Order: sequence, then C-alpha cells, then structure tokens
Amino acid sequence: LLAFGCGEAGRLGLGDQRDRPTPSAVPLGEAVAMAAAGGAHSLATTAGGRVYAFGDGRQGQLGVEPPGHATAMSATGHRCCVLPAWVEALAAISPRAVACGGDFSLVVAHDGSLYSFGANSFGRRGRHTHALGEMRGDLGRCGEMW
Repeated sequence: LLAFGCGEAGRLGLGDQRDRPTPSAVPLGEAVAMAAAGGAHSLATTAGGRVYAFGDGRQGQLGVEPPGHATAMSATGHRCCVLPAWVEALAAISPRAVACGGDFSLVVAHDGSLYSFGANSFGRRGRHTHALGEMRGDLGRCGEMW
C-alpha cells in the first residue's frame, strides 16, 4: 500500500504526521487487498483477512484504541494513530470491502454483514440511533437494533 498527500493526524499511516509529495510504503507487513480513505483516517484490509486502521479516531472511526507506540498528538491537540493498528474486534469476520466517511467507517464481511463504527449523527452509520457519540466505537452489525 502506497500513501501520499496530507499527513495530518497520521492519516497516511507512515509513523508521523508529515505531508508526503511522493508515494511511500505503509508499513503493514502483509499484502493489502483493499484500502479506503476518509476525512482524516484510513482503513486497509490484508490478503490474510485483517482490517487495519490509522489516522484520526476521535469519533471511534478507527474501531480500535491504538497501541501507545503508534500514537501521536495532532496539531489540534488530540491523540491520533500514526501507524496501522489491527482492528482485533473484526478478526473473525473475513472482510470483503471497507469504506470510510468523514468520521465513520464501514466494513462488509464475506457473509454480507455490514459493520459500522464512528460518528452516527443523522444516522450516517445506518444504525437505529441519531445521537452523536451514543454508538461511538461500537462495532455492531447494522440492523441488530432494528
């Protein structure tokens, strides 16, 4: 996986927050099957079936609390994930597709289940609640509350 552009909040997953004018390899250690970029975060799936997240996770859109060595303080004073962090809560789903919005994430499993996490204002995650933060970080399957 190659990343370039604005590195703010670690959104490139390259270990820092520097901008990159040319493509640089993201240190995943596994072959990447698919990647998606949101407003200030990214997701990547590997050929081995793992989901990794990096960047700004203030709304729970990373789906993981990154390990200490992978975090830094952003220019706006919040903690961000500057290296890919494995979303262990999705270990058993065998991801087929990922998508990122401005501050939420979606993962489709091979069985067709849709998992959502991050901000949910205006129901953007397809969940039953409209309250921002009420489902923050929740890795629930869409529809389980309907």
